[in-house]
Amino acid sequence: MEWRALVAVVATLVLIAVRPRGIGEAWVVAGGAGTMGLLGAPGPGDVWSVLRETADVLLFLLEMMVLTWLAERVGVFDRLAEGIAGLARGSGLRGGRG
Repeated sequence: MEWRALVAVVATLVLIAVRPRGIGEAWVVAGGAGTMGLLGAPGPGDVWSVLRETADVLLFLLEMMVLTWLAERVGVFDRLAEGIAGLARGSGLRGGRG
């Protein structure tokens, strides 16, 4: 069973990198997780154990995702990009060097 789990992980990573037909990473990851579940790679007890051990990090990542989403919604990144473009004065090299 270990080699099948390894194949599932590698296939998931390859599909995330390749993004066939514009399929988002979340769908690929969900498919990989489902495959791992069907293989019985982590048992149900293992999943809960890992979630308990990593809850603080997972909550931090979730908070960062929400904060990024909110910043995108209010246009923070657009305003920053416009400011950088203005400072670059038409030069792609100056825009990346501050």
